[in-house]
Amino acid sequence: MTTQQPPRSTGDPDLLALAAAVAADHTPGLHPIDLIIAARYGFTSDQAHTILGAPHLLGWLDRYWSNYPPTGPIIQIAQSSDATGRAHRKLLEGTGHIIHVRSRSQHALAASTRGMPETLTDDHSAEVGTSVVRRIFHDQGVMDFAIESAYIEAENTFPVVALLSVGEDEAPVTRLLFLLIPAEREVTHAVSHAESRLFIDPTLTSDKLLLYRTPIEASELTGTNLAAVSHSVAAAKLPWKDAWRRAALATPDGHPLRDAVISGLSAQA
Repeated sequence: MTTQQPPRSTGDPDLLALAAAVAADHTPGLHPIDLIIAARYGFTSDQAHTILGAPHLLGWLDRYWSNYPPTGPIIQIAQSSDATGRAHRKLLEGTGHIIHVRSRSQHALAASTRGMPETLTDDHSAEVGTSVVRRIFHDQGVMDFAIESAYIEAENTFPVVALLSVGEDEAPVTRLLFLLIPAEREVTHAVSHAESRLFIDPTLTSDKLLLYRTPIEASELTGTNLAAVSHSVAAAKLPWKDAWRRAALATPDGHPLRDAVISGLSAQA
């Protein structure tokens, strides 16, 4: 995925407005340059809480991340269980980069006919261009996931979005990764999509789930995200297994993604 670069022009009106807004505030870490660096590589806890309490700063961050989406380091920090991780999740949520996938108990549509799936839909297409559909086939013991995005381009890259479960006092756990591929425009309004099938997992139907709509390039997956690759590849439907294979082949020999994908292709979800 092409790395986004910060604005080059010192005449950027939004940047100048930000500079004017914080000019009278000498709090360390609130200089526009500090904020731009932090928006790409991570905020301190103090910076994050200051932004959350200042609508003009949160508005600036929303506009910045709209032009230069949150990086892998930002998403990785947000997956920690400490105060800084929680603050980054609030920043991502406040700027629309986290989608809440609701639990079954809140909106389950129970199937009335045997063999028909229970369908759980979280349609955020109007706000952020992303929808999540879960179909639970109770009689077969399996569930399908379908992700659609109107904004994530997947023509010449391998964008991955992560689905996580979040406990009250625990670090978020990556449950499933979705490698998106271009969608057929004739059948959907989405630019890209992903589909997976796996055995019914209570953590994917009852836990508090979050979906990062900001993608990470497959070759840049690290930590808990990288650890979830094998299971995600095994669960992916055939066209997406092939996409994972191509993503792995695009990395150099010895890259950790290769072993993870090979393991997933050799396993059953």
